[in-house]
Amino acid sequence: MGKSLLYCLLLGATILTADSVPAATIPAGTPIVVKTSVALSSREASGRRFAVEVVRNVMANGKVAVPAGTKGTAIVKSPLVRVGSTTRPLTFRLVQLNGHAVKSADLEVDNMSPWTVGARRVQVSGAAYAIPAGSVFQFQLKDPAQM
Repeated sequence: MGKSLLYCLLLGATILTADSVPAATIPAGTPIVVKTSVALSSREASGRRFAVEVVRNVMANGKVAVPAGTKGTAIVKSPLVRVGSTTRPLTFRLVQLNGHAVKSADLEVDNMSPWTVGARRVQVSGAAYAIPAGSVFQFQLKDPAQM
């Protein structure tokens, strides 16, 4: 009976300690630099999810809120579409970091040079282009995020 009571007290203290750790709030506007883990095309379907990895520590209140190497997920918000003189750019959005939902501002890839991404050459075929795996992008949080 003494062991059961001790176990319950230790379990309760562990749960209390885990719940009392404050979550970090990353402010809106914070830049988050990630690299892609897969190659992408400017013709990707809307809603396609792809894995990313944080390249630089993300800071909040002077502390590391999201360390470099953290895994995340981005989506293709819209593919590149050109109709006549009208162009809708390829657009990505960061949606998850380390299991936590985040909401970034849309990142319009077409506003960048279609010939290079970072120091890498991009293959261009007709109106489409490829973005190699390992390409680096900077998202900006649209809303504060709890980590």
